[in-house]
This record gives sequence, structure tokens and C-alpha cells, in this order.
Amino acid sequence: MPTQKTYAERLEPTKGTQYCVLLGRWKGVIQFSVAFARKCLGVAMKNDMAQVVGWSRQPQGSQKATLWTVDMGRIVTAQDLGTLPGGPFSVAWGINNLGQVVGFADGATGTVRPFIWMADTGMRDLRVPAGLVGGEAHRINDQGQVVGAFVTTGDNTGLSEQGTFAIWNVDSAGNVLGERNLGDLGGRGATAWDNNAEGNVVGDIWFQVEQTGLFWSEQDGVVEIDDTTESLGINDHGSVVGLGPGGGFVWTQADGRTVLGGANAMGINNAHQAIGRWGDQVLIWEDGDPQLLPMPQDRDWSWARSINEAGWAVGWSTDAPGNGYANLWMPN
Repeated sequence: MPTQKTYAERLEPTKGTQYCVLLGRWKGVIQFSVAFARKCLGVAMKNDMAQVVGWSRQPQGSQKATLWTVDMGRIVTAQDLGTLPGGPFSVAWGINNLGQVVGFADGATGTVRPFIWMADTGMRDLRVPAGLVGGEAHRINDQGQVVGAFVTTGDNTGLSEQGTFAIWNVDSAGNVLGERNLGDLGGRGATAWDNNAEGNVVGDIWFQVEQTGLFWSEQDGVVEIDDTTESLGINDHGSVVGLGPGGGFVWTQADGRTVLGGANAMGINNAHQAIGRWGDQVLIWEDGDPQLLPMPQDRDWSWARSINEAGWAVGWSTDAPGNGYANLWMPN
């Protein structure tokens, strides 16, 4: 059972939408109103600056991709990234250090389309190979490699399970240089969830009654990770985290799979801090030692999706009625 550190101090909410508490070495939690957050941009500790992407629920019920900028533990801006022409919703999943944001949005045909967003160009549709109708973009690295999934039919229900493994390459202006459809990889569907600076990619293959995590590289192609169900995060050292029997795991090509325990592991940084969830609370592994992070005030469930090089973890929480709130956990 992971340990829970004792509260050292508690700071009251400010501006009605954000608050921090001090919990040992962790100072959480910034709250981003009714929203979900997916990716926290790598930042330097010296300036405490971060950009977080996800989506916000609009008053009419639709979702809009959102970019938050955080400085010194305060939300500076929350920017609506818009939608693709003719579509009512958008979701942002990834951001790189160039400020390029990727995700997916509803297109005019009603099928989800992958997009790239930049401050000077706005949201643009990523190219999809002939014969395919759409897709999702999940991550983009600083080299312009985008990973996700293509949609093979007009029905976007269960996209990831029915899609095909997708890789795009874009330049610094966001122009698509090429795209690759690696197919279903022998299953009924496949998707890519994360990539690293080396261009290595992790994702899942869905078979008829089960799924398995995978690692992909130009050199080795597809490597199925034994005894896993999901591969969700990878760092620049090639360490992979995800979910398998016994809970969260970390895997490398050299050492294989090591069980971390807990419900899952979803992200890992280059300092080998892994983030995930235990029961209804966010969990971090540092040097193999699991510790629970603070539950946001008045929430009954929390989840973290990724962790950056400064040790900032991003995710979301829900309250009793089921409303969702994006959250950022920051170390002291």
C-alpha cells in the first residue's frame, strides 16, 4: 500500500477556480474549472512555467480544445483553440516545446479528424491517407513526429479499438511532410499513444477478446510487450509504462517488464518518475517508491495522465455529481 504524506499547510482557493495545498514535497493542486487536461509541456524548474493542453466543456455541452498557461502556480491564460470547419467539438491531447498542439476534432462529415494547432496558423486538419476517413492525433515530439490512429470507416465509435496505427511527420510550421499507416498490426485495431525524442512509439493492439501493449521503432518494428494490456507512456531512455497483470509496470528492451503495483501507470519522465493511479487517487513512483498525491478539495476521484521533466503531473478529478476538473500537481 503506498504511503500518504501528511498535510503541511493548506492554501484556500483563489479566484474561485484554482487552489494549492502543500503535501510534503508536493504542492498540489491547481484546478482548471470544468475541464480535462491531457499533456503537460516539459519546462525548466528555473521559471516554473508550463503549458497544459486538454479540453473544456462549454455551457452548451460541447467540448473545445484548450491551452492553459501556468506561471508560478497561477493560471495566466486559458485559450480556446477552436474547432475544424463545420465541427462542434475538439480535444487536445499533446503539445511539444515548439508550442505545436495535436488532437482531434469533429469534421463537417461527422467523423473525427486529426488536427495540428499553432498560435500563428490556428487549427488545421492533418492529412489522412487515401481510403481512410479520419483519425486521432495523440502526441507530438519536438522533432515533429505525430502519433495516433487512423479511422478506417465512417463510424468513429470505438475509434482506437477499430483504428490503425498512425504516424505523421510535420515541419516547424506545421506542414505535413508525410504520413504512415502501419495498419492493425495483426489485430482488429491498433493505436499509438505516446512517443519520445528518438521517434520510438508505444501503443496497443486490440485482438478479438484482449489487447496487448506494444513498442515500435524504425530499427526493430513492432515488439509486443508480454503480459501487458496497455502501453501508455515512454521517456527518452526508452522506458515504457502501462497496465498489465498486477497493476502498473515499467518495461525496457534490455530488462523486460517490472511490476510497479497500483492500478496503472500512465506517464514517465526522463528522471524515471512514473505517474498513475491507485484506487481513486493519483500515485507517483520515485525510485520505485509509490506515494499518493493530494486529492483535490471536494473531489472523490482523481487521475494523472502525464508528468514532465520538472515533475509536474497533469490529469483530472471528479466531484460527487460527476463533473470533471483538470488538475496540475506541482512539487515544491
